[in-house]
Amino acid sequence: MGATSKRAWLPGLALLCLAMAVRMLALGAQGVLLGRAWAYALAGDGGRGVRHLLALIEAEIRVAMALTGVSRAADIDGDILVRRPSR
Repeated sequence: MGATSKRAWLPGLALLCLAMAVRMLALGAQGVLLGRAWAYALAGDGGRGVRHLLALIEAEIRVAMALTGVSRAADIDGDILVRRPSR
C-alpha cells in the first residue's frame, strides 16, 4: 500500500524499537499505533509518567530520523530506506 492509497494504513508496534515507526512511515503509513505503553505509564506515574513516555518516544524517533538524514516528519519517505539488491 503506497503513499497514494486512499485507505489509511496504521500499523501497530511494540515499543521494542521505535525506529520501526520511522520505517513504517517511510513505507507509506499515515501514522503508527504504539499500543498500550501509555496505559502503563499512566498507571505507574499518572500524567507525569505519560509525559515522560512521550518524551522518550519523541527522542528515539528523532534519533532514527537523524540517522536517516531527515529533520522533519513530513520528509520521511521511501528514499530513506536502504534496499537490498535482489539475489
